[in-house]
Amino acid sequence: MPEEKRPDVRPQLREFLAWSEEVLGRIESGAIVAPGEQERLTEEASTAAHLLHLLDSGADEPASGV
Repeated sequence: MPEEKRPDVRPQLREFLAWSEEVLGRIESGAIVAPGEQERLTEEASTAAHLLHLLDSGADEPASGV
């Protein structure tokens, strides 16, 4: 059974990270947000960065049958 080609989500992850950095910068500069929003956004950006790193590091490796 041939492996299905998965869509490349890296451009969307990079766009999300850029947006997150901009918003977090505004929060650091004094923007008012709901309690816990800065922490949530920081966690989401960290997760997206980790996924992007995994996708980028695996892009040059041949696909395994797992």
